[in-house]
Amino acid sequence: LAPGNGVGGQARFSADGNFLCGTSAGPDGAEMSRYDRSTNQWTLVGSLGVQVDNTVSGGFAISGDGNTIAGNSWADNAGGFAYAHAVAYHPTEGLMDLGSLFAAEGRSTRANAVSYDGSVVVGWQDFNGPWKSAVWYKNPAGGYSPNQYILLDTMGSAADEFNQMGE
Repeated sequence: LAPGNGVGGQARFSADGNFLCGTSAGPDGAEMSRYDRSTNQWTLVGSLGVQVDNTVSGGFAISGDGNTIAGNSWADNAGGFAYAHAVAYHPTEGLMDLGSLFAAEGRSTRANAVSYDGSVVVGWQDFNGPWKSAVWYKNPAGGYSPNQYILLDTMGSAADEFNQMGE
């Protein structure tokens, strides 16, 4: 499914062009997926199980080696208010919820880019508007560490909104 018409995601290629990330039709709605040119097949990679407007997740980035797909998935829609979490998928770890620093407040995150080997994911964190740049680092034990703001002044405070780089 191409982005638009209420479906999110962006088609992106791995460095060698053998894999593509995006969003395709799944049983619960539009879902983040990975295309393999050698098999000519799209593989659905999952969601957090929440559906909003016939979509559950969207692919926005792929690592250079083609193994890590990243994007976002609806995390909750209770009370008529929906928010999403950044997610990453790797064949050996499955779908990983990258979370939000402000999940209790219903603030969204999204992953927009992935390093060549999938060890770093960057995107945005919503809190007090506008969206702020965020980074997740691969945890050697599995998964990713909680996101951190990307700071304009690395010696400055992460709590200072004027020191947090915008998306």
